[in-house]
Amino acid sequence: MVTNNIDKDKLKAYGCLGLFFLPFVAVGIWTLYKSISNIYDSQKTDDWKKVTAIVEKATIEYDTDSEGTETAKVIIQYKYTIHNVNYTGDKIAYGYGNNNVEEHSVLFSNVEHAKKIAVFVNPDDYSEAVIIKGMNNSIVFLLVFSMLWNSLISFFLLPLLLKKNTKINVKTYFLVVAIIWILGFTFLISEKFSIPFGEKLEVIENKPVQQ
Repeated sequence: MVTNNIDKDKLKAYGCLGLFFLPFVAVGIWTLYKSISNIYDSQKTDDWKKVTAIVEKATIEYDTDSEGTETAKVIIQYKYTIHNVNYTGDKIAYGYGNNNVEEHSVLFSNVEHAKKIAVFVNPDDYSEAVIIKGMNNSIVFLLVFSMLWNSLISFFLLPLLLKKNTKINVKTYFLVVAIIWILGFTFLISEKFSIPFGEKLEVIENKPVQQ
């Protein structure tokens, strides 16, 4: 009876811990899935067809969170024609969004006065297009964040999930997590690893200068 009570108490304890860590694990799984998905989507644009598009709208939106951190996002709407069929698009790049890690102002300054720009169209689906191919800082930031987040969560969860007789060197594991975090933050704050996102936009024709 005593053993059964102890087992029940353990199950309750593990259940409470599981409920506590569930939101954190869900965030880790979602960010990892989203980053891998964005990497895959960005790489498949390498062989997309380049066409000329007309810029219909170009604005930049700013937002400030509760901590006073300002984020921005460029909004672009464009129209292109393939085989006498008109298509409209607004996707700038896979993974691009409202954040403070991209060169939003550079991107907007390049497209603000643009009349025609180059876009890249999916040869299998002409309704799918992007302005900038390949990787960008938004994708890299999410991937690094996911690695940091998941390494920290695993540091707390792994000792709980392993059996008692399983040998684990906590100091070594802590050192590994610390190295991951140091490398991650170095990667994020170093300009050497920054991708010149805004400069990748190709302007074909600018609007006439108004006197």
